[in-house]
Amino acid sequence: MSEGQVKRYRVKLEYDGSEFVGWQIQPEGLTVQSVLEEALERLYLKPVRVTASGRTDSGVHAAGQIVHFDTADRFSSVELQRALNHFLPEDVRVLEARSVSDDFHARFDARWRWYRYRIFQHERAIERKYGWHPRFQFDPGILKRCAAELAGEHDFTPFVRKDPELDHYRCSVYSDHWLQSGDEWQFHIVANRFLRHMVRSLVGTMLDVARGRFSVDEFIELLHSQSEEQSLYTAPAAGLCLMCVGYGDFPLTDTDNKKTQSFPFKVDIN
Repeated sequence: MSEGQVKRYRVKLEYDGSEFVGWQIQPEGLTVQSVLEEALERLYLKPVRVTASGRTDSGVHAAGQIVHFDTADRFSSVELQRALNHFLPEDVRVLEARSVSDDFHARFDARWRWYRYRIFQHERAIERKYGWHPRFQFDPGILKRCAAELAGEHDFTPFVRKDPELDHYRCSVYSDHWLQSGDEWQFHIVANRFLRHMVRSLVGTMLDVARGRFSVDEFIELLHSQSEEQSLYTAPAAGLCLMCVGYGDFPLTDTDNKKTQSFPFKVDIN
């Protein structure tokens, strides 16, 4: 393949969203997309447009965002990774870069996304930007009862920021769990798609139920209401992280013991 031939690349990104106003380029404010495209332009000396698996909101982090772009075949995958990390700010890192077929699409080929939300039971100094410390008591058992209602396909209209570009607000939740890890609680959720503020609104609402503001039955009723007239608490962005994007079927199966993996799990998305 000649040096000037255009090639499609798939890149896996990790970023700390604290200083960004989200993934997508906006008229004002620093975005992850803008710094990545600036790094690519410095490397290739011409504009390169990138496409992500999905948009993350202001302050939201990513451990496994996937993007693709088309550009000249000038570097090996290792060289491309190193060069981009040289030009990128320290809060954005390329974890992997490789060439893919021309028909690969980071967004449309994705089959599922995995998000994690962290709740700290005690105040933290070092990790304060990566979780939420609610200043109230809550019942973890009730959190688990709420989460048990989310599996399957639902219309999440009550829990999302409205988007006139969307035809519907239905999502299929493949798996979700509240897990305790040391002195924190983590909410893990995998679905075919996520809508703006969906996970943060679900977390905030479940915490409101677990603190006694309303009942599990009322949460279930809300989940099935499809009402747009709700005023729900949205958990802070700092606790949310896009963990992984999958391009194969979910659930994942361990071929050695034929048991479906559950959280936390290691994911091979090759």
